[in-house]
Amino acid sequence: GIRTKIMVSSTNPDVDPVGACTGKGGIRTSAVRSSTKDNESLDISRWYEDPELRLFEAFKPAEILGFKVRATSQPAASERRFDDRGSRRRDDRPSIYVVCENNGKKRAVGKRGSNVMLAGRLCGYQISVLEEDEAKSQGIDYLTRSDVLSMVKARHEQEALLKAREEAEAAKAQAPAAPVTAAPAVEKTQPVAAPAATETVAPAVEAKKETVEQ
Repeated sequence: GIRTKIMVSSTNPDVDPVGACTGKGGIRTSAVRSSTKDNESLDISRWYEDPELRLFEAFKPAEILGFKVRATSQPAASERRFDDRGSRRRDDRPSIYVVCENNGKKRAVGKRGSNVMLAGRLCGYQISVLEEDEAKSQGIDYLTRSDVLSMVKARHEQEALLKAREEAEAAKAQAPAAPVTAAPAVEKTQPVAAPAATETVAPAVEAKKETVEQ
């Protein structure tokens, strides 16, 4: 081939994945290129889960100003797709415009369209490249990298809120129900009648008459 693109990431935030792969002064990529038959170009850039951010990286070493999704999906002239028999096949990927600086189109497209073709495959787009003046003349308002960063940040915040809500609802559904304790039964007792008052009869005092004889 004439060009290869590799996108890399790191699970360690303190490690620069691109620098680790290219080596100091690009010594590692140079060694790989020299081992290929045609001194194949090797581009290494950072991988992003979001395809919008990935697009800006996938075009490197070319720099792009932004992109815009086309209203109708039409095959890009620079991206021809064929099946194993060499017949043209249907391409259902979204179609976008990518805008580069004036006089930067040649580098963005690459030799025989290799740069734009590989960028499209990495990001899942059909891509048509326009220079800045071409975009202005066609009235194309495109998203810059700053616009994309704000959009992606808002989307991630929304996803985090939805995830937290779903986790809270799942935890609530799995929580064991609080045991219901029945109140102790109160035994009903019949009222006890007060004992009847008893009459106290004073004992009869037998009077004794003493006779005192004089």
